[in-house]
Amino acid sequence: MGQQFYSVHTIWKNVKTIEEIAIMAKGKIVCRRTIADLKDNHGSFYVVSLHLSTGDDKNITKINDLMKTKIVVHAEEYVADSYMSLIYKILKGSCSLNALFIELMDTKIEKVINDYIVSQSNLEAIFIDTAEQNS
Repeated sequence: MGQQFYSVHTIWKNVKTIEEIAIMAKGKIVCRRTIADLKDNHGSFYVVSLHLSTGDDKNITKINDLMKTKIVVHAEEYVADSYMSLIYKILKGSCSLNALFIELMDTKIEKVINDYIVSQSNLEAIFIDTAEQNS
């Protein structure tokens, strides 16, 4: 298959058919990798989304204390996307994923959270970080 060029605006529609992605900064290709390699080696953070059992201040305080003291060295910030959910951006290397999952399961057992999702940096964040590092 020949090479094809997609802009950031169209890449999301074609992400399943793309073998490699090249990131350009100042008109030069600064990185060319597979999507998995970009996420594994160039993503700088994990995103942890927590869905609380109740949105009361006691649960929010408990989760904030847990995330900022027990689990991670540096949780950049949390964003309440709704009254019942919290989203944390955690720098890679600031905590053990094993410790994170153990604490989240314990908190789930205590019925403070209903569910959680841990994901890697998205491609847009990787593009921005890579371009900024090379500008």
